[in-house]
Amino acid sequence: MSYPNKKVLGALLVCAALLLAFALGLTVHGEARTTKQITILHTNDFHGNLQPDSRGRGGSAYIAGKVNEIRAAVGVDNVALLDAGDVYFGGAPISSLLLGESAIDIYNMMGYDAAAYGNHEFDKGQTVLISRTLQSNFPWISANIVISGTEWEHPTWTKPYITLTLGTPGDQIVLGVLGLSTDETPVVTLKGTTEGLVFKDPTEAVLHYYDELKAQCDAMIVLAHIGSADSGPYKGLRTIAQELIDAGKPVDLMIGGHSHERIDTPILVGDTAIVSAWYAGRALGRVDATVDFVHKRLLLNSYQLILIDTTLTPDPAVADRVAYWASVVAPILQQPVGYTNVSLVRDYNNESNIGDLVADSMRWKADEYDDGEANGSVDIAFTNAGGLRADIVIPAGATLPYTITWGDTYSVLPFANTLYLMDLTGAQIQALLNQSASLYKGMLQVSGITFKWYNDCRCNTPTRWGAFDIKVNGEPLDYSKTYRVVTNNFLAPGGDNFLTFAEGTNRWDTYYDMQQGLNEYIQWYNATKGPIDYQLEGRIQYAEYYVYFFPLVNRNAVLR
Repeated sequence: MSYPNKKVLGALLVCAALLLAFALGLTVHGEARTTKQITILHTNDFHGNLQPDSRGRGGSAYIAGKVNEIRAAVGVDNVALLDAGDVYFGGAPISSLLLGESAIDIYNMMGYDAAAYGNHEFDKGQTVLISRTLQSNFPWISANIVISGTEWEHPTWTKPYITLTLGTPGDQIVLGVLGLSTDETPVVTLKGTTEGLVFKDPTEAVLHYYDELKAQCDAMIVLAHIGSADSGPYKGLRTIAQELIDAGKPVDLMIGGHSHERIDTPILVGDTAIVSAWYAGRALGRVDATVDFVHKRLLLNSYQLILIDTTLTPDPAVADRVAYWASVVAPILQQPVGYTNVSLVRDYNNESNIGDLVADSMRWKADEYDDGEANGSVDIAFTNAGGLRADIVIPAGATLPYTITWGDTYSVLPFANTLYLMDLTGAQIQALLNQSASLYKGMLQVSGITFKWYNDCRCNTPTRWGAFDIKVNGEPLDYSKTYRVVTNNFLAPGGDNFLTFAEGTNRWDTYYDMQQGLNEYIQWYNATKGPIDYQLEGRIQYAEYYVYFFPLVNRNAVLR
């Protein structure tokens, strides 16, 4: 019997072992060698809402509880937690009064991996922004924020992109995350807060870094403080996605923000999926995806928009920390804003003095924003009765003038609504006031305009109703004339079924917080006229005698 050469035998054994290992690897770990399953969780437009709202929606402890649950289910190393901007300003006093420190503290506890800069991060200027960035245990990213006078030199406090390693050793992928900020930021923030910066075209920024980031990762996504739709001359993610496709540089996933969109099903532009998780912590977006190593693709397996409320299990440590910050801010809520000699009380179905005050503050502040100076350029203000959530009542026996606190005005306007400018024709204004007279969603509160109204039952189910004798700053309403109007960002897209607002042109969300505007107006009024002394002026008057002038109408056709 002859035996093979020992060297040959050894080589054959090595080859066999390698083939066996390869075969076993394909069998057991074959998918992991070419693909990897990951989960991306995302929030946006949180606006410092660490606590649930009055309806039990949101709350950091409840978001954290859901994040913990998902991490436990799929493996903490397989999960990325991202935020698309507007983390700490533009909303709740528990964050805004502390210049965002509390919100970042909670985000650190929750283990966020990255955030994109939103326009509201600039609300208090770059010094505060830098402080919050340094406080963060996670990076902030934006590829399109550059230093003025340079092509692609970024401020030291931002990075254009990051790479995240997900998975356990031997089963890992590298996810590239490129950040974008709305290039509308300098327009919707106070003058000076973005000084020295240029917000470049978002598509240009993605294209500039596309190949560089692709070379460093297994899949690439965009984390953007940009809405899905265009906003005037500013591109939305749909447009950006299509431009990237046309340039041969597509992105598989775009996580958006800024426009407070509740996207339950991903918007598809070609193969690009666009998602956004509402606002104020009311939802958590969940992307389950497969990363294809070979083609450097992220393939969407499923998407879920998880609504957050107090029925979920909270994270106890986060809940305790939120309670601590709430105790810190409690005395701040007592900070004085101004003074009043009268109680300010709502009337959902007619004129109210608090409605007059809020509407006047809207027109006063929007006038500054509209063209940069207070010159009466804004004709009319409208706000919804349902947006006024509390009265400011002077207790019996209190000394006058009575102090209005920050907490008082926050209780009146708790939704962080913003001032929204648009042009409406006289005919459109007539339609809005006709609908308001139906009392379907209460009476619009107004400034700069007066009118009479009729409703045959003074209820929200009339058979005859309408508005008449409408005057704008004392002049009869001209149906063919265009008026400059300010409303809020809830009504602007047709909220409360006031769909005519959505037809307005020359639209501009100033992103200026209504409560802040109210506080400033009260201070201005006190300084120039004395304590608030608003009485009903007759801006809105009910007139029973007009019954015969309003025919029976199809209610559903009018209210749609």
